[in-house]
Amino acid sequence: MANNYDAGIKNVRAVDSATVFTLDTIPNGKDFDVLADVEAGASINAVAVRDQLFVTVRNLSQFKVAFYVAPARTLTPDGNQRTETLRVPVTGWTARPGDLLDVSVTYRFDAGIFEDHSDAGSDGFIVTA
Repeated sequence: MANNYDAGIKNVRAVDSATVFTLDTIPNGKDFDVLADVEAGASINAVAVRDQLFVTVRNLSQFKVAFYVAPARTLTPDGNQRTETLRVPVTGWTARPGDLLDVSVTYRFDAGIFEDHSDAGSDGFIVTA
């Protein structure tokens, strides 16, 4: 758990759409979701303003970005510890069968005049025909 004055991402994984089942392989271009477990300590969450998740799906076989999105949301300050799993849909990507993909995520938490940043990466998964 993050301490009282920290916020961060603990884990990220690529999963089948609308499930929690981690991908090993995925058909080329099929939609999937990215799950990111995030947390914030009670003190930093007491002055929370917004958070943002920068999600990059990388094609490691071709050394290029297959998908990118950076959703942000406004937060309501709360003096309690925050723990949640954020779900981001991944659509409209293509690769070659046999390509190795992974997910790289940066998490930004804004609290008053303070910012906290962290990052995490997923295991790899393979594109099928």
